[in-house]
Amino acid sequence: CEGIVWPQASGDKVANKGGTEIDYSHAEDGYIMIRQKAGNKRYKLRIEKDAQTYTYDLNSDGAWEVFPLQLGTGSYAVKVFKQASGNKYSSVSSQKIKVSAFNDDNACFLCPNQYVSYNEKSELVSISQELCAEITDDADKVRAIRDWIKSNVNYDYVLALSLQSGYLPELDNVISKKMGICFDFSALMGALLRSQGIPTQMVMGYADITYHAWNNILIDGEWVRYDATSAVTHTNIKQYTEEAVY
Repeated sequence: CEGIVWPQASGDKVANKGGTEIDYSHAEDGYIMIRQKAGNKRYKLRIEKDAQTYTYDLNSDGAWEVFPLQLGTGSYAVKVFKQASGNKYSSVSSQKIKVSAFNDDNACFLCPNQYVSYNEKSELVSISQELCAEITDDADKVRAIRDWIKSNVNYDYVLALSLQSGYLPELDNVISKKMGICFDFSALMGALLRSQGIPTQMVMGYADITYHAWNNILIDGEWVRYDATSAVTHTNIKQYTEEAVY
């Protein structure tokens, strides 16, 4: 599909320090890739721009991870911190990345990232292609994918009660279990739509007073909110407060 971005660490622009490799060859496509040399310490990534900050855990197993540049054009500071002891971290690397223009204004919402994680071989990509094979209109594709999630994925109340810090959706696992929490629902919706070339934000914030995750989907030039979790659980939410988009 047109508009789909498959991330790659092509090695054209790379920064190496402290066991951290940052590949920003495709910053204009809305993402950077980072891999942290394996070790027994925890690492955190901080992406900053214009007093706005996004913080992530790095897997530190030596595998590439994708992170979005969702704060617009300009100068980003990419910083990596290593666990010193307990909750204390020390800086190990910092890299400035300047993005003067994106190839698509919504580039970072058209590709996978650490939170909306999938690749060309993921089962969800095949499902998305099958669901949308005969559909050309984006709004109809959104409806087909929305209806499929409602019919095939249930809310996992047990996981919601036992959730550990640092949880990340494993989307093909969500599909095989047919269960997930709001993080899973929003990541799955994002992945199914992005693999159709439809810009989709995975949003985190508050639904009334509960911390929650949902989506904003670009349909016919307008961002439309959709909450797959509330659709499945039949929850009536009166107010959404956005805190972060991925």
